[in-house]
Amino acid sequence: MANFSDTSNPKLTVMIGKPSVDDVILGVKRSINQGAEAFCILAQGFKPEDKNKENIKRIIDAADGRDVYITNYIRDNSQPELTDDYLAEQLLDMARCGAKLIDVRTDMFCRSVDEVTRDFYAVQKQKEFISEIHKLGAEVLMSTHIFEYKSPENILEIAKLQQMRGADIAKVVTVANSDKEAEDAFRTNFLLKEKLNIPFLFLCNGSHCRKHRLLGPVLGSCMYLCLENSNTGGPQPTIEEAKIMREKIQLLEGNHE
Repeated sequence: MANFSDTSNPKLTVMIGKPSVDDVILGVKRSINQGAEAFCILAQGFKPEDKNKENIKRIIDAADGRDVYITNYIRDNSQPELTDDYLAEQLLDMARCGAKLIDVRTDMFCRSVDEVTRDFYAVQKQKEFISEIHKLGAEVLMSTHIFEYKSPENILEIAKLQQMRGADIAKVVTVANSDKEAEDAFRTNFLLKEKLNIPFLFLCNGSHCRKHRLLGPVLGSCMYLCLENSNTGGPQPTIEEAKIMREKIQLLEGNHE
């Protein structure tokens, strides 16, 4: 399988987040039958006792050779024992089990409201952590989730910080709640494609994000984050919707060669 950072054909990556590992595995198997090419597993949803090497291996085996991207987001102050050092060890274990893409937040080791730390010691620790993941044969996606509008220039600045820290893929999630913000989302894709030296995954939430969710990956983002075909009606595309959109764009591009 091509690396997640291979942008020649944005992967149909199915996002699955369920508290039961068995339910995740069922979702993986259903999605394979629907055309899934890779998986994004939201491991933070697992019960603490279920987040172990055996279960991660079971999920990766169920993917049947398809690449697995894993997130491990915990930001709950009611669980103070879940420090970023603790989460980092879990992520390393996931890479050892065969996960091909590991999500590292841009404020890891120094949590910040905007999910971007500029603390010198935290940044150095991030770089060392990313190097450890690379040694295990996995790629790193560095992510920032912002729950308000940011200009294309602001997003490029964050993505460049992620690039400098050693990420293979830069990920920024923001919002589009108006026509102007939706237009800027598309402008962001073009700006990142022109100015960034690594692949990127730029996503929007909000009332006006649907078109960008469908078109972003064919305008430079390195993958589709999609859902099983039964999960219709929301902003995120299903496997079938993403597949159709990708094929239509490829057909148009082929007609202009």
